[in-house]
Amino acid sequence: MPYDLELEELRQIQAIVARHEDHAFKIRGVMYALLTALTVPLFAEKPVISGQTFLTLSAVVVLLLLTVELVHRAFVRLAIERGAKIEQILRDKEPYDGPKIAISLGQSRVVEMMIKELFLPSIAVHYVALLVSLGVISWVMW
Repeated sequence: MPYDLELEELRQIQAIVARHEDHAFKIRGVMYALLTALTVPLFAEKPVISGQTFLTLSAVVVLLLLTVELVHRAFVRLAIERGAKIEQILRDKEPYDGPKIAISLGQSRVVEMMIKELFLPSIAVHYVALLVSLGVISWVMW
């Protein structure tokens, strides 16, 4: 078939997107589990950690896992861009320029994509609200 290579690359791109999206959701699950584990000693009958320690540890957990999530989301964005290019090639019957999975998902634009992802409302609002709520919890328990 004339478009076998293009369609195969598109299927691989879709699998990459699905895998990295799954990783991003699992990272949030791990973050919530760690934050819950940090919160439990705070509300014990005799608090094991102070509000200040809770805030510091929570902020470190959130920022570290935010960074990991942004890496995965950057790869998703790069893969989606490559998928859009392949779709355009198929639609416009342009000459195929691939396969270019390794090139399109290369390290050169990951930081740029991480910054773009950070300022998307779906990411920024979630993490700002989370940090504010952690700040309120620590302030109450200070």
